Amino acid sequence: MSKDISNGLRERKKRETRERIVEKSLGLFFSKGFEQTTLDEIALAANISRRTFFYYFKSKEDVLLAKYDELLDELRVVMLKEAINQSPFDAAKSCLLKMASLYVTKETVDLDRVISSSESLRKRKEVFNLDMENVLAELLCELWPAEEQSSLRLIAMIVIGTVRISQDIWRQEQGRYPLAHYLQHNFALLQNQF
Repeated sequence: MSKDISNGLRERKKRETRERIVEKSLGLFFSKGFEQTTLDEIALAANISRRTFFYYFKSKEDVLLAKYDELLDELRVVMLKEAINQSPFDAAKSCLLKMASLYVTKETVDLDRVISSSESLRKRKEVFNLDMENVLAELLCELWPAEEQSSLRLIAMIVIGTVRISQDIWRQEQGRYPLAHYLQHNFALLQNQF
């Protein structure tokens, strides 16, 4: 077997093991609760050793928040597809409305419920929101290099703030409507104010 094929196979196996750990962990968190799930139960469900778990993740929190890394990657992909013939604000708004469709799955509702149940996870989510804001600001600066960077950063802060408020209402109303509904409503309120 050539070295390239062997390296490719090894990388695929690592990716599959990581995905299996996340999948099995989420299943346990959703059914038992985050605090009640042990690392030993995760290792058993994922058919790995406890030591292997720590090769992939530092903690249970990291497993749970791995989904947020996927959202940051998705933000990059979706934002870079936005047309630059619109304003930076309209492009960011359009991007986040498209991403809001990710919040219609049962897994996302369950994930939000688990994160809301733990103070440490809520704090980590706040860090994620800052990461999202920073990534969006960087993308806006990349797409509109002639614009003043501080104004693009302000747009990122406003848009991500609107998402956060919309998520809070969505959560309070237990997902009665899709997140995009609340987001559209709050963007309309924002535009009426200015």
